[in-house]
Order: sequence, then C-alpha cells, then structure tokens
Amino acid sequence: MKQADNLLDKHRHPADIDVDISSHHRPSIIKYIRDKYGLHHTASLRVYSRLKQADVILLLAPLLVNRKGVGLDESSLDLLERAILLNRKEDDAITCSIEKNEAVARLFANSPELQIAREIADALAGAINRSSAHPSGIIISNKEVAQYGPCSKDPQTGQAFLDMDFKEVEEAGFLKFDLLSLSAMNVLGYCKMLSGQTSNLAIDHEQINQAVWESLSSGENIGIPQFDTSLGRKTLKKFTPRSFEHVAMLYQPA
Repeated sequence: MKQADNLLDKHRHPADIDVDISSHHRPSIIKYIRDKYGLHHTASLRVYSRLKQADVILLLAPLLVNRKGVGLDESSLDLLERAILLNRKEDDAITCSIEKNEAVARLFANSPELQIAREIADALAGAINRSSAHPSGIIISNKEVAQYGPCSKDPQTGQAFLDMDFKEVEEAGFLKFDLLSLSAMNVLGYCKMLSGQTSNLAIDHEQINQAVWESLSSGENIGIPQFDTSLGRKTLKKFTPRSFEHVAMLYQPA
C-alpha cells in the first residue's frame, strides 16, 4: 500500500484529510480522539452562513414601500426584487441589476432612501448571519485550542468548538480531519458479518479480485462514488484499470 499512499499524498489538500468511517463507529472514534489528546486540545468546527448584498437589500426594500417622498410603490418593489433575484449570485447584485435594467437604475437615482439602503447592504455584505456545527470537521492541537481563537461549548453535549471559519483555521496552520459517516461503510460491515455467519468466507478489503476490475472497466459502476457519471463510466471503459493505483491516477481521491 506504500505506492498507493504516495499517490494519495499527491492529491490531498494540505489542510484537509477525509476519513470515511461507519456511522456506528463515529461516536467512539471521536471519544477516542478526545480521550487521547484531551478536551482542551481537540475541537469541532462551525460552518458560517454570511449575508450577501442581495439578501440585505431584499430585506430593506419592502420597508420603504409607500413611505412619503421615497417613490417606491408595490410595482416598483416587484421590479426591484425580480431584478435583484436574477443577479443574486453576483457579489455586487445591485450594480449588475442597475447596469442591466434602466428602470432599476431610475429607481436608485430618484430615491435617496434606496441609495442609503444600498450603502447598508454594502456594509453588511459578508457579515455572519448564522452558524451551525460542521457535520464532520475536527482539529487536534499541540497547544490548548483556546490559544488560537475564541471557543465555545455546546451546553447539551459538552462538545467544544473553535469559533473560526475554515479559512481562518487553515491560516492558523491546523490540519482539519473530516470524519465522514458513510452508510456504505455500514452496509459493508453488515455484509461482512452476514458472510461470516453463513459461511467460512472472510472478506479481505486489501484483496480486490479480477472480477471487480472487469466490472468497473465495463462501465458497470452505478452507485460508486466519483465514477457514477457518464464521464466516469467513459473514462473507466477507456483506461480499463487493474489496480487501486490505476484508479487513483484516473481520478483525484477525496
């Protein structure tokens, strides 16, 4: 497996390692990590949702409808909302809407209040709207995690969190482990248990027989992660892999 490990190392993101595990074993693995390294040296991560400029202007604009001297009525609001929603994914959705729609441009030009709303939207863009627990991310630190940034604790579970987004965690030099709970791992474990109960067959995950490679090379890979696409099937048919190393070279592993 050393050769395979070398292939994987070439593709891994330096600040992120994914580990696929059974959902049945995930709680015990997390407990082991915390027991081994200590509660103050391990932490889960959070995912932050940030406001977009479009979100803010869509919240503020309805407050200006039918206000004296504002010049924004229901029909104008509808025009503005439709234009903003069409450009919502843009970082500067308002500018895009103004450039593409003369009626929207006139709305902003004739309404000082709407211009103030735009300034507020610009100022709040990128601000944290809400946060939630990262579904799988965890870090291990040689120093106490609290020395690197603000921390919090879930009052119900006692789970410790490093309250930094992923980019900040990466800049701090942490290597993030994603302990991914896969139902497929549960199925494999269950199949192995059944085979052991009904026969003397022992499944060795290090040995992949010729029939598996022939099946993959024929394009029969529906449901297989990374290759369950028309491009994945076409690639496997063309290159006919015969080892794990071949697969690793064909597709960047997670």
